[in-house]
Amino acid sequence: MYLYFNKFINFLILIIVLIVNNYFGDMMLFINLMLFGLFIFFDILNINSSYIKWFTTLNNFIYSILYLKNSFILKAVFFSLIADYLLLFTDYYILGIIFFILVQIQYMKLLSYQSYLPWLFLITIFIDSLTTLALVYLFFSLANLIYCIKSKNTNMLMVITLLLCCDIIIALTYLKILPPSLCKFSWLFYFPSQYLLIKKHSP
Repeated sequence: MYLYFNKFINFLILIIVLIVNNYFGDMMLFINLMLFGLFIFFDILNINSSYIKWFTTLNNFIYSILYLKNSFILKAVFFSLIADYLLLFTDYYILGIIFFILVQIQYMKLLSYQSYLPWLFLITIFIDSLTTLALVYLFFSLANLIYCIKSKNTNMLMVITLLLCCDIIIALTYLKILPPSLCKFSWLFYFPSQYLLIKKHSP
C-alpha cells in the first residue's frame, strides 16, 4: 500500500512541476524550495526521497529549456539530470561520474577557459576505473574553483564550492570515514548549487 502511495505522490509532483514550469516560470523557486523541504523531511524520517531529489533536477532542466538561452547551462543541467538518475536509481556509478565530468567541462566552457591537466589521471584507468574517474572529476572541479577565484566570478564560485562540499560528504562516506547513512545529506549542498546555477543565469 505504501509503495503505491509513494508512486502516486511522485507522479503528482511530476505533473505539478511540468504544469507550473510551462505556465509560471517565476514559480520555479517556490516549487524547488517545496521539493527541497520535502526531501529533507523524508531524509530525517529515513523515508526514501530519491524521486523527489531527482524531480528537483528535472525541474531545473525543464526550466532551462523554457527560459534559458545559454547552451552550456542547458547541457550541464541535462548531464546532471542523467548523472543523478544513474547514481540515485542504478549501480552504474562509473557512468554517473562520467556524466558529472561532462558537467564540469560545461562549467569550464561557461567560464571561457580550458585545462587538460585533469585528464592526466586517466593513465591509472586500468588500475581502478572508479577512483580514476573520481579524481578526474575532482581536479576538473578544483580547476574550475581556482579559475573562479582568480577571475572573481562569485556566482560560479558559490556553485562549485557547494558542489565540492557535496562531493566531500560523498567521498567521506565512500571511504567509510562517515557512516553511509549520512550520504543522503550531501543534497543539502547539491540542491543549492543547482538552484544558484539556474537562478543566476535566469532572464
